[in-house]
Amino acid sequence: MFEVHKKWSAMLHNHSFVYIFFLGITLIIYFPVFQFTFFQDDYVWISHAKDVWAGNAHIITLRISNFVMPTVYAYFAIYVKLFGLASSWYYLANILLHALNALLIYKITQKILPTNIAFLSSILFLVLRYPLESVSWISAVTVLLTTCFLLLSGLYWLTFLTSKNPKHYILFLLASFMLVFTKEWSILLIPFIIMVHTLFCMRTNQPIYHKKYILYLIPLVGIFLSYGLIELSIQHNTNALITKGYYKIGWHSIPNIVSNILLTFVPLTNLAHTEPVWWLAMSTIILVAGLASGIYIVIKKKNPLVFGIIWMIISFLPTSFFTWDPYVSRYAYIPAIGAALCIGYGITLIQNSLRKQWITRTAIILVILYGMINVLFTYRVLNNLYKPIHEENIRFANALYEIEDKLDKSNDLAIYYDTPHKAFILPEIFHTLINIPTHKVHVIHTNEECTEYNQCYAWNPTKKIIEQL
Repeated sequence: MFEVHKKWSAMLHNHSFVYIFFLGITLIIYFPVFQFTFFQDDYVWISHAKDVWAGNAHIITLRISNFVMPTVYAYFAIYVKLFGLASSWYYLANILLHALNALLIYKITQKILPTNIAFLSSILFLVLRYPLESVSWISAVTVLLTTCFLLLSGLYWLTFLTSKNPKHYILFLLASFMLVFTKEWSILLIPFIIMVHTLFCMRTNQPIYHKKYILYLIPLVGIFLSYGLIELSIQHNTNALITKGYYKIGWHSIPNIVSNILLTFVPLTNLAHTEPVWWLAMSTIILVAGLASGIYIVIKKKNPLVFGIIWMIISFLPTSFFTWDPYVSRYAYIPAIGAALCIGYGITLIQNSLRKQWITRTAIILVILYGMINVLFTYRVLNNLYKPIHEENIRFANALYEIEDKLDKSNDLAIYYDTPHKAFILPEIFHTLINIPTHKVHVIHTNEECTEYNQCYAWNPTKKIIEQL
C-alpha cells in the first residue's frame, strides 16, 4: 500500500503525466463537439482571418467589435491557414487549451495547497458544467487564451518569488504582455497576482508586503493602466455594445454577480431563468453566509477559503454590466478558478480542523461525485441542446454549397433574414464558406426588398434548402 501511495505521489509531480490525465478527461467529456460545426461568431473570426491572408486586413490594426486583440487575430489567422474549414481541429485546440489551463491551475495550487488537494481542485475546474461554452464554442477560445496567459503570469510570478531568477521575471512580463493583447479581461491580472501572491506568502509564512514586490510590479501596473485607459476610451466612443446599450455601468451588475456565483457551483440555469427572484434571494443568502464564514475562517483558522469567493466576485465584475442574458456560460470560466480554490481550501479546512481521516475521505468522495454530476450535466447540454443546433447549421452550410455554382459572385445578392443563424452573421457566412465578399451580401426582411437585387434567396426550413425568391 505504501509503495502504491509512493508511486502515485511521484506521478502527481510528473506534470506530463498530469497533463495527459487532464487531457484524457477533457476528451471524454467534450467528445460530442467533434460532431459540431462552426457557429455564429466563429464565421466572423474566420472571415476576418481570410481577409488577413488576402491582404485586406492586418492583425495589428484589425478591430472586431472595436477590440484590440492581435493575439486572437493571429491565432485564427494561423488556424485558417493550417486547417481551413475543418472545424474539428478548432474544437481540438479548445480541448487542449482547457486541459492546459487545468494543468496551470494545478501547478499554481501545488504551491499553496497539499498536492493531492491541488490535483482534485484542478480536476473540479476541468469538469465544472456551467462554463462549458468556453470549450464547446470555437469563438470562446478568447476566454481560454485569456485564462492561459493569466495563469502563466501568476505561475511565473510565484516561481520568481521562489527562484529570484530574472528569467522567470522576464517570462512573467512576457505572459502579461501577451495577455494584454488577448482580451479586455486582461485587466483581471493585477487582482489575480495580488491574490496568488498573498496565498503563496500565507502558505510559506513570508511577509506579504515588501518594497521590492512593489518595484517589480511597477512596470506591469503602468502597462495595464495605460492599456485600460486607451481601451476604455476607444470603447466609450465607438463600441456598438456601449452605444446600443448592451453594456452599461449600473447596479444591475450586483444581482448578475450574485446569481452567477451560485450557478458556477449549481448550474440550474433553467431555474435561474424561470424563477429569477427566488434564485437571486437564495444566491444572496448563500453568498453572504459564505463571505461571513470565510472571513471568520481566515481570521480564526488562517484558512483563506474566502479568497476563492472574492476572486469569483472580482472576475465576474467585467461581464456583469452586460444588459442581455445575465447567465452566459463562458463568462464563468475565469471565475471557476475561484470555485476550484474554494473546494481545495474547504477540504484542507476539514482535514486540518477535524483531523479524522474518514471524514476527509468522505469529503473527497463527495467532491468526486459532485464532479461526476457536472460531467453528466455537460453531456446532457451538449447532446440535447447544442447538437440539434449544429445539425441545422450543417444543413444550412450544405444547402449553401449546393447553390454556389448558380451564384454570380461578381454581383450583389440578397438573403432573407430567417435562417438558422443571426441576421448579422449571414454576410460573414457567405464570405467564409463560398468566398463572396461581405459587402456584396445583403440581408433583407421583406419580400419587397428582393426587387432591388438580381439574386435573392431564402432558407426553406422544411425542405432544408436555399431557394431563389
